[in-house]
Amino acid sequence: MEYQVIGVVYDYGLIEKELQQELIKHLLLSLPFIFIVLIISFIFSTSITRPIERIMEHVNQIAKGNFGKVLNVRRKDELGGLVANINHLSHFLKTYVDDLKKSQEESEYHAYHDFLTGLPNRRYFKEELNRRLIESKEKSIRHVAVLFMDIDRFKDINDTLGHSKGDQLIQLIANRIKECLPAANSFLTRQGGDEFVILFSDFTPEEVEEIAEKIIAYVQQPCYIDNDEVFVSISSGLSFYPEHTTNLDTLIRCADVAMYASKKQGGSKVSIYHDSLNPKQAEKVHIETRLRKAIQKGDIDVYYQPKIEAKRNMVTGVEALVRWNDVELGFVSPEVFIPIAEEAGLIHSLWEVVMKKTCSQVSEWNKDLNEKMTLAVNFSPRQFQDPIVLVDEIQQFLSLHRFDPTWFEMEITESTLLMNAEETIKALHLLKKYGISISIDDFGTGYSSLSYLKKLPIDCLKIDRSFIQDIQEDYSNSEIAQAIISLSQSLKLQVIAEGVEEEYQKAFLMENGCDHMQGYLFSKPLAAKDFEAAFLNS
Repeated sequence: MEYQVIGVVYDYGLIEKELQQELIKHLLLSLPFIFIVLIISFIFSTSITRPIERIMEHVNQIAKGNFGKVLNVRRKDELGGLVANINHLSHFLKTYVDDLKKSQEESEYHAYHDFLTGLPNRRYFKEELNRRLIESKEKSIRHVAVLFMDIDRFKDINDTLGHSKGDQLIQLIANRIKECLPAANSFLTRQGGDEFVILFSDFTPEEVEEIAEKIIAYVQQPCYIDNDEVFVSISSGLSFYPEHTTNLDTLIRCADVAMYASKKQGGSKVSIYHDSLNPKQAEKVHIETRLRKAIQKGDIDVYYQPKIEAKRNMVTGVEALVRWNDVELGFVSPEVFIPIAEEAGLIHSLWEVVMKKTCSQVSEWNKDLNEKMTLAVNFSPRQFQDPIVLVDEIQQFLSLHRFDPTWFEMEITESTLLMNAEETIKALHLLKKYGISISIDDFGTGYSSLSYLKKLPIDCLKIDRSFIQDIQEDYSNSEIAQAIISLSQSLKLQVIAEGVEEEYQKAFLMENGCDHMQGYLFSKPLAAKDFEAAFLNS
């Protein structure tokens, strides 16, 4: 076998050249792919970063308070979902802010306007009046006038028609007043309830009075509400700046006082404030004005003075006593405002407020008591001008509050029997038959014809406090009190002593057979919650 030797020789230069050519070829072949990848990467990154930039810009606009703009991104991935949520947030914020602005505008509007009529309200009126008074000084305007108007007997109309139709009547009258006013230099406001106030600038007193009379005449025309034909009238009072006063509040009060002067003269007229309303008269009219408003708003309080049966030292009943604490006048004594209420024809309205509060309250208390308390309410002689109607009203009140008539005690004064005596006696017999007890209050201080004690259905005599306070520690000056006790015993009437303040007075009364008492010795008149705490929660 022959052997052959093969020799291999490498040309590294040639190999290197070939490899370089291959590298260049592959690089040239790779460049399009790299370029394509770069383009794709750029497109992909742009498709992400550009929406993010738009989203960031949109979020910045939202942060600046520019809500409501919709960002359109046609994507169904996470970015699309994010954009949809941001759009929803922007819409929600826009709706919320718009509602908030609307609510603020409405709040601001209602802060200065009456809800029912849309007229400027009391707050707006005061600011406008102040502005006009300043303007009057600066521009030498002849007069600023305040015309105060109040619908006559609106409460009766409202109670008859109902509050809904009463509101419609207020709106109708507001529109009638508007139609009578000049386009310039007049400013109509509603003060609340049935009160309207108009400001006039640069009119003579004669011109303003003429406008007021025109309004009164127009308001008196029939009002048609649904199927009801209603006739109303309006009373007005005028005051002028600077003739009557230069003080804003006093100017309003003067117009108010003048308006109630119109009412006292029968209503449906305009009165101009004048100096003949002297301070005492003006104060009286002002008290009447405030009292009328307090009754309408129910801002009358009732206090309860316990009636004590001394033998058992037990509360057997309460006497309702009306109290009035006015925001402007402060505490007003019943001795002041009750005569004014009687003179102004407000006593029955005042009585209605007392009846509503007391019947409801005592009825509630009696639910938890084994021995029921009686409720004594005072009646004015003026309420007996139509006694039979009064009987019906009492029965309606007691029935409405499910108040047992045997718990109710009517307190009348002796002077009541002088008014319409025959009808009054008939009414008292009806009330007695209904189950109500009747007491003669302040016995011995008024008309004392003893014959009526046998004829009338009277259950109790109340010894006036003046006779009790006359009694001394040695029982001197006790003759009248002793005589009344003896009289009541002989007539088989109950007797109760008012104004008991001393232990010796209590001892005298018990020794002489008078066990029922009232007075500061036991308790002063108390508000309902204080009465509960003192006598019912122990």
